[in-house]
Amino acid sequence: MTTYPSNFDQEAAIAAILFVADRVEGVNMHKLAKILYFADKMHLENYGRQIFGDDYIAFPFGPVPARTYDMIGLADSSRTGMESLFLVGPTEHFRVESEGKNTIQRIYPRHEPNLDALSESDIECLTEAIWLYRGMEFKPLSDLSHDAAWEAGRQDRKNEMSLEEIIKTLPNAPEILEHLGLTGR
Repeated sequence: MTTYPSNFDQEAAIAAILFVADRVEGVNMHKLAKILYFADKMHLENYGRQIFGDDYIAFPFGPVPARTYDMIGLADSSRTGMESLFLVGPTEHFRVESEGKNTIQRIYPRHEPNLDALSESDIECLTEAIWLYRGMEFKPLSDLSHDAAWEAGRQDRKNEMSLEEIIKTLPNAPEILEHLGLTGR
């Protein structure tokens, strides 16, 4: 996977998860992943960077932020024996409950998000993505996220979605690729 000066910011990721979970009651992993993906795309298009620098994986039902997915899994009380690669245990920040045969994971905040970990533009894009996608049903939301970047990721042996491919889906892709130093590679 191509990484630009991508530095996963765990504090911002936790704040973003809490921000969404606080505003979309009982948000499930699928909806959270799509809201974060679309918020990241908005932020890339408007501000030339991701919100918290996660890498995306092309899962069958759409893009999923990899480290965020792992944090949710670690906080899921139905899973045991998972080792944490994170500096701060996610269970301190949110609780995850799995329900049903398909283990739908719902995320519940344990406290307010630390808004100091997010910029004003991060909050703007997260708010817009919540507003646009919170009411969408599973299949239409999945279908909408199946963009060219997701398709390219499905062709990758590890289902990794490159940042370049995500950026190429944006109307101002050449400018963003140049801004991030991703042209001519």
